[in-house]
Amino acid sequence: MTPIKTVNSNKNIEQQNEKSLEVYKGSKSIFINHNDIGIIHLSDRIVWITTINNETYQTSFSLTELSNKLSSSIFFRLNRQGIISRKIIKGYNRIGYQKLEILIDNNFPSELNLVVSKYNAPNFKKWLTN
Repeated sequence: MTPIKTVNSNKNIEQQNEKSLEVYKGSKSIFINHNDIGIIHLSDRIVWITTINNETYQTSFSLTELSNKLSSSIFFRLNRQGIISRKIIKGYNRIGYQKLEILIDNNFPSELNLVVSKYNAPNFKKWLTN
């Protein structure tokens, strides 16, 4: 009788769960798990990370560096000012010129520019439904 081989399908999920990112709050340097990130946005030339628990931190990474570091199956680059996690998206509204306005959990700052251009809207819809 040959032994049964099992495949650990959770291995990639576990590896993703273990990835962390260095962030700052005041003089403290903290490491947060990628899965805890809700939204990343640029404001006053500072990149801010808000966790799914609505805690806000600064990072020294640019949005481009972060979009390369983070999993494209979990995070989407909305525009020049933001990256969003699938976890906090409630839906979207169609607005003028085929743009999409992203609807997020009410716990997050509402003043953020959460708009996807008409050029990225098809990619966003495809990403959201997969």
